[in-house]
Amino acid sequence: MHPAKSTDWQYNEIDASLPNNAHALALAMVGHNKKVLELGCAGGHVTRALNKQGCRVTGIEIDPESAIRAKVGAEEVITADLCDLSWADKLEPEEFDVVLAGDVLEHLSVPHHVLRACRALLKPSGTLVVSLPNIAHVDARLALLQGRFDYRPWGLLDDTHLRFYTKESAGQLLGEAGFVPVDTARVIVPVFDTEVELDREAVRAEVLDDLLRDPEAETYQFVIAAALDSGDVAVRGLSARNAELDERLMLERTRTAVLESQLHELSQRLRVAETQSRDIMSTKTFRYLAPLRRLYGELRGHK
Repeated sequence: MHPAKSTDWQYNEIDASLPNNAHALALAMVGHNKKVLELGCAGGHVTRALNKQGCRVTGIEIDPESAIRAKVGAEEVITADLCDLSWADKLEPEEFDVVLAGDVLEHLSVPHHVLRACRALLKPSGTLVVSLPNIAHVDARLALLQGRFDYRPWGLLDDTHLRFYTKESAGQLLGEAGFVPVDTARVIVPVFDTEVELDREAVRAEVLDDLLRDPEAETYQFVIAAALDSGDVAVRGLSARNAELDERLMLERTRTAVLESQLHELSQRLRVAETQSRDIMSTKTFRYLAPLRRLYGELRGHK
């Protein structure tokens, strides 16, 4: 499923059961019956979904009209600029089970300062849940190779983004703010299937294969749950173990993506050759097809 446009996210109701959806992944990480601080709650689309999970929500929203709409599902909505940290003074220390920052940190000039302010508002056992777009998606890289970085009203190159993140820089942001990632989920969008405009015919197969060897090449968004970094050995151990398992999973996904790319290329070559064989019907053509069919079958068997 292609990620929804930002305008859709702002007004549509959210289906928490959707697969490969950043909102659904974040809602699952938040859980049920929690007291939640929602950063950048917009018109309350996520707030209402949190209500359905039995959560009590306090929202922070810069736009007054959106804040009014969000009050329908929130216990309280504070109209404020997140980068003006005075909003934090209106809340009680260790008040919240979860702080949710869904697709908001990339729009802030000082996201690490905002997250540091949130530390004091979380209970010691609390969780930070963030979603961030991956600027290292293969489509964005291919666009750069074609000399393009075209801003759009939404998506990876949203023209309101002030910050751009990869998996590594997202981890650095959380670490600088005093958090340790304990779980990472992903929204996956295949190559050529994002909103980024590309000249597909100009992409060389060997370049694409090389890019797809990156485990995160087709990651469109990261959804990360993080705990307070109190120096606890167990928490750090959990984070390290999660990173290890995550690496194994992504390597397997990369292997599958490379195989699928090879299968696609072979299937195209087979179709061309079979078309030619129908025209030529020569012994030489059939000798050419036989090894291709064998290789195609072997790759499918290893997928």
